[in-house]
Amino acid sequence: MSATLLLVACLAAQTHLERVREMLTASDYHSAWEALAGESEGLARSRIRAEILYRAGDPAGSLNAARAGLEIDPGQIELLYYAAGAAVWLEDEADAVAYSDRLLRAAETVSAQGHEERGAWQEAARDMAERSRALTARESELSHSLARLRLVAIGGIASWLVALGCFLRSQGRSSKPVS
Repeated sequence: MSATLLLVACLAAQTHLERVREMLTASDYHSAWEALAGESEGLARSRIRAEILYRAGDPAGSLNAARAGLEIDPGQIELLYYAAGAAVWLEDEADAVAYSDRLLRAAETVSAQGHEERGAWQEAARDMAERSRALTARESELSHSLARLRLVAIGGIASWLVALGCFLRSQGRSSKPVS
């Protein structure tokens, strides 16, 4: 009797999650968000919330939802994907690299277990790692450019001050005596 109830509860939860995914596929984020209220399990709720917010264009909200879920299960691959993607989207270099590295490790674990979606997860993890590396390279280029810009600005100001000093000095002396 209890096994039957457990099976019914699992099927109902799976059906609920499938309905939410159908709403997301149809880009009906409002309905998906309302349906999320019916989810009681914390990890599933965080995963769905992160996905809804990510697809709806709220990377900060998605990152926060993913972090909440990762506190429950630090290796949950879908949450790592949304956390890495949101961090790249927000151009948060440190989080992008950290979550991408964790996603790569999780994708390798999935592949070691013979998961049917292992190829897709490995490809997604490599793509996210590549995007986070590109973000790191761009941040490095920006910091070097900023340093050069500061140097040029300081040189320009110093040159202007020297020229002004020379001009004022030449104006202070006259070859004709004042009578």
